[in-house]
Amino acid sequence: MADTQLVAFDDLEDETPDDEWFRELLGAAQRWADAAGTSVDHVDMAGLIANDESADAAGVPEAARRWQVLDRPSAEWALGKLRDAATRQLQLEVEAQTMAAPYTLRIDRIHAWLQGELAPLRVTEAFMGSQLERYAIERRKEDEKRNKTTKLPSGEVRTTSSAPRVVIVDQAAVVQWAERNAPDIVRREPKVLLGDLRQRVSVERLITAARVTLSCGCVHETSSPSGLDLVVGSEYHCETCAEAALLGRVETLAVSYRPVTVTGEPLPLGIGVDVDPGGVDAKVVLT
Repeated sequence: MADTQLVAFDDLEDETPDDEWFRELLGAAQRWADAAGTSVDHVDMAGLIANDESADAAGVPEAARRWQVLDRPSAEWALGKLRDAATRQLQLEVEAQTMAAPYTLRIDRIHAWLQGELAPLRVTEAFMGSQLERYAIERRKEDEKRNKTTKLPSGEVRTTSSAPRVVIVDQAAVVQWAERNAPDIVRREPKVLLGDLRQRVSVERLITAARVTLSCGCVHETSSPSGLDLVVGSEYHCETCAEAALLGRVETLAVSYRPVTVTGEPLPLGIGVDVDPGGVDAKVVLT
C-alpha cells in the first residue's frame, strides 16, 4: 500500500457517524476471523490494519487504514460508537435473558446466539477504545497538568500516571537474596511481601543517553547502558576541540531504571527483582 496521510474525522467529508467504511471494516474483521476459524472479537484489529498484506486480503477499506482519533470531534465520534455498542450489548443481554426464561433446555443455543451478536460490538469497543486511549495519552503529553482528562459530550477519557517502582519477577530468587540481606522481610512460608521489599529496595534513575553543551560551545551526544555521570560544571573532554571544557546544559535523551538497596548499591542480576518503569494509562468512561 502506498504511503497515506492519517486523517481525523473532520477530513473525511463524505463520511457520517453511520459511515460505510466502518461497516466495511467490521465485515473485513469477520472475514478474517472466518478464515482463521475464530470469533471476530478475537481479531487483533490494530495488527490487521497495520499489516498491508493482511489488510488487503481481508478487504480493509482505505479510510479505516488512515483514520485515527486526532482531535475532539473524532474522539467524540469514537465515544459515540462506544456508547452505541454498550447500549446494544445491554439490549441483547436483556433479550437473551427473556428468551432463556421459559426455555431452560435451549440456554446453550441462546448463549451461542448472544455471543455471536456481541462479537462485532466488542470489536467496536476494542478498536475505538484503543484509539481514544492513545489520543488521551498523546494529549496529556502536550500539557501534563491540564490534559489529564479529556472531557467530551458522550463521556471522558481519564489518564493516570505511575512512577517507576520495584516489582518481584521471581519469588524464589528474591527470597534467597532477602534471606541473606534482609531476613526480617522474609515470611515463614517463605515469602517476601512487596510492601516490605520496597522499604529495603528503591529505584535508581539512570540517564543512558544525553545531549550535552560544553563551555567551548560544542554540542555532543553521548550514551552508556550503565548510566552517565553528568554533573553541570564538571570537567568534560571535548572530542571536537580535543581539550578540556566545562559541562553546561544537559538534555536527557533516554533513561533506564534499576533496583538498588537503601544504601544505593545496585542489586545483582537474577535475584527476582526488577523495576516497573511506570507511565501513563488511559481509561474511557461513558457518561
